[in-house]
Amino acid sequence: MRCYLDTEFSSMDRPALISIALVADDGREFYAEVTDNWTLEDCNDFVVNNVLPHLLRSRDVSMSRAQLREVLPGWLASLGEPVTVIYDLRADWRLLSGLFDDLPNQHGVHGRRLTWKDSAIEESFERQLDAWAATHGPRHNALVDVRGFRAAMHGVEDGFGHRLAE
Repeated sequence: MRCYLDTEFSSMDRPALISIALVADDGREFYAEVTDNWTLEDCNDFVVNNVLPHLLRSRDVSMSRAQLREVLPGWLASLGEPVTVIYDLRADWRLLSGLFDDLPNQHGVHGRRLTWKDSAIEESFERQLDAWAATHGPRHNALVDVRGFRAAMHGVEDGFGHRLAE
Protein backbone atom coordinates (compact mmCIF):
# COMPACT_ATOMS: atom_id res chain seq x y z
CA MET A 1 0.00 0.00 0.00
CA ARG A 2 1.32 3.42 -0.91
CA CYS A 3 0.61 6.44 1.26
CA TYR A 4 1.47 9.98 0.31
CA LEU A 5 2.89 12.26 2.99
CA ASP A 6 2.92 16.00 3.50
CA THR A 7 3.77 18.05 6.56
CA GLU A 8 3.77 21.67 7.52
CA PHE A 9 6.53 22.86 9.82
CA SER A 10 7.91 25.97 11.44
CA SER A 11 10.94 26.74 9.23
CA MET A 12 13.47 25.01 7.01
CA ASP A 13 16.42 25.76 9.29
CA ARG A 14 14.77 24.44 12.49
CA PRO A 15 11.71 22.44 11.45
CA ALA A 16 9.17 21.73 14.18
CA LEU A 17 6.15 19.69 13.10
CA ILE A 18 2.94 21.72 12.92
CA SER A 19 0.70 19.36 10.93
CA ILE A 20 0.91 16.03 9.16
CA ALA A 21 -1.27 14.36 6.56
CA LEU A 22 -1.18 10.98 4.86
CA VAL A 23 -3.48 9.74 2.12
CA ALA A 24 -3.43 6.11 1.02
CA ASP A 25 -3.79 5.03 -2.60
CA ASP A 26 -7.31 3.84 -1.76
CA GLY A 27 -8.27 7.27 -0.38
CA ARG A 28 -8.09 6.68 3.38
CA GLU A 29 -6.79 9.77 5.13
CA PHE A 30 -5.02 10.78 8.31
CA TYR A 31 -4.60 14.40 9.40
CA ALA A 32 -3.35 15.90 12.65
CA GLU A 33 -2.28 19.30 13.90
CA VAL A 34 0.32 19.23 16.64
CA THR A 35 -0.42 21.61 19.51
CA ASP A 36 2.70 21.40 21.67
CA ASN A 37 5.67 20.99 19.38
CA TRP A 38 6.09 24.56 18.18
CA THR A 39 5.50 28.20 19.07
CA LEU A 40 4.73 31.22 16.94
CA GLU A 41 8.29 32.43 17.56
CA ASP A 42 9.60 29.23 15.90
CA CYS A 43 7.82 30.08 12.64
CA ASN A 44 9.27 32.06 9.79
CA ASP A 45 7.22 34.74 8.01
CA PHE A 46 6.17 32.38 5.21
CA VAL A 47 4.69 29.93 7.70
CA VAL A 48 2.96 32.68 9.68
CA ASN A 49 1.38 34.12 6.52
CA ASN A 50 0.72 30.98 4.44
CA VAL A 51 0.47 27.95 6.74
CA LEU A 52 -0.97 28.99 10.08
CA PRO A 53 -4.09 30.67 8.58
CA HIS A 54 -5.06 27.31 7.01
CA LEU A 55 -4.93 25.23 10.18
CA LEU A 56 -8.31 23.83 11.16
CA ARG A 57 -7.65 24.09 14.91
CA SER A 58 -10.57 21.77 15.62
CA ARG A 59 -10.87 19.28 18.44
CA ASP A 60 -11.04 16.45 15.88
CA VAL A 61 -7.52 17.01 14.55
CA SER A 62 -5.65 18.92 17.28
CA MET A 63 -3.42 16.78 19.46
CA SER A 64 -0.18 16.76 21.37
CA ARG A 65 2.93 15.15 19.93
CA ALA A 66 2.49 12.31 22.44
CA GLN A 67 -1.09 11.73 21.28
CA LEU A 68 0.07 11.72 17.65
CA ARG A 69 2.67 9.08 18.53
CA GLU A 70 -0.17 6.96 19.95
CA VAL A 71 -2.79 7.29 17.20
CA LEU A 72 -0.71 7.34 14.01
CA PRO A 73 0.61 3.75 14.33
CA GLY A 74 -2.98 2.50 14.67
CA TRP A 75 -3.99 4.30 11.50
CA LEU A 76 -1.00 2.88 9.63
CA ALA A 77 -1.81 -0.62 10.92
CA SER A 78 -5.42 -0.19 9.79
CA LEU A 79 -4.19 -0.16 6.20
CA GLY A 80 -3.57 -3.88 6.69
CA GLU A 81 -0.57 -4.13 4.38
CA PRO A 82 3.08 -3.17 4.36
CA VAL A 83 3.11 0.59 3.80
CA THR A 84 5.44 2.59 1.59
CA VAL A 85 5.26 6.30 2.35
CA ILE A 86 5.89 8.44 -0.73
CA TYR A 87 7.22 11.94 -0.04
CA ASP A 88 8.81 14.67 -2.11
CA LEU A 89 10.58 16.68 0.57
CA ARG A 90 13.18 15.01 2.79
CA ALA A 91 12.02 17.13 5.74
CA ASP A 92 8.59 15.45 5.55
CA TRP A 93 10.12 12.00 6.05
CA ARG A 94 12.46 13.24 8.78
CA LEU A 95 9.53 14.77 10.68
CA LEU A 96 7.46 11.60 10.38
CA SER A 97 10.41 9.39 11.32
CA GLY A 98 11.28 11.71 14.18
CA LEU A 99 8.02 10.85 15.90
CA PHE A 100 9.26 7.31 16.47
CA ASP A 101 12.53 5.72 17.52
CA ASP A 102 12.63 3.29 14.61
CA LEU A 103 9.74 3.83 12.19
CA PRO A 104 10.44 1.06 9.67
CA ASN A 105 11.16 -1.68 12.16
CA GLN A 106 8.72 -0.51 14.79
CA HIS A 107 5.71 -0.04 12.51
CA GLY A 108 6.57 -1.78 9.23
CA VAL A 109 6.61 1.50 7.32
CA HIS A 110 9.18 2.38 4.69
CA GLY A 111 9.75 5.67 2.95
CA ARG A 112 10.47 6.44 -0.67
CA ARG A 113 11.37 9.87 -1.90
CA LEU A 114 9.73 10.72 -5.17
CA THR A 115 12.36 11.48 -7.77
CA TRP A 116 11.87 12.16 -11.44
CA LYS A 117 13.76 10.26 -14.11
CA ASP A 118 12.00 12.00 -16.96
CA SER A 119 11.29 15.73 -17.30
CA ALA A 120 8.05 15.06 -19.22
CA ILE A 121 6.70 13.07 -16.27
CA GLU A 122 7.77 15.74 -13.80
CA GLU A 123 6.18 18.49 -15.90
CA SER A 124 2.94 16.51 -16.17
CA PHE A 125 2.91 15.99 -12.41
CA GLU A 126 3.45 19.70 -11.71
CA ARG A 127 0.71 20.72 -14.19
CA GLN A 128 -1.75 18.27 -12.63
CA LEU A 129 -0.83 19.36 -9.11
CA ASP A 130 -1.31 23.04 -9.99
CA ALA A 131 -4.65 22.32 -11.69
CA TRP A 132 -5.85 20.31 -8.71
CA ALA A 133 -4.81 23.02 -6.24
CA ALA A 134 -6.54 25.72 -8.30
CA THR A 135 -9.90 24.05 -7.68
CA HIS A 136 -9.33 22.43 -4.28
CA GLY A 137 -6.96 24.84 -2.45
CA PRO A 138 -5.76 26.41 -0.26
CA ARG A 139 -2.15 25.37 -0.67
CA HIS A 140 0.04 24.98 2.40
CA ASN A 141 -2.46 22.93 4.35
CA ALA A 142 -0.92 19.47 4.70
CA LEU A 143 -4.18 17.62 3.99
CA VAL A 144 -5.06 19.70 0.93
CA ASP A 145 -1.51 19.41 -0.40
CA VAL A 146 -1.28 15.64 0.08
CA ARG A 147 -4.66 15.09 -1.56
CA GLY A 148 -3.31 16.98 -4.55
CA PHE A 149 -0.08 14.95 -4.44
CA ARG A 150 -2.09 11.70 -4.60
CA ALA A 151 -4.36 13.00 -7.38
CA ALA A 152 -1.42 14.21 -9.47
CA MET A 153 0.44 10.91 -9.00
CA HIS A 154 -2.59 8.92 -10.10
CA GLY A 155 -3.13 11.24 -13.06
CA VAL A 156 0.47 10.97 -14.23
CA GLU A 157 0.48 7.20 -13.79
CA ASP A 158 -2.73 6.89 -15.79
CA GLY A 159 -1.28 9.10 -18.51
CA PHE A 160 2.05 7.31 -18.72
CA GLY A 161 0.61 3.85 -18.16
CA HIS A 162 2.70 2.72 -15.19
CA ARG A 163 3.26 3.27 -11.48
CA LEU A 164 6.06 5.66 -10.66
CA ALA A 165 6.82 4.67 -7.09
CA GLU A 166 6.46 1.51 -5.06
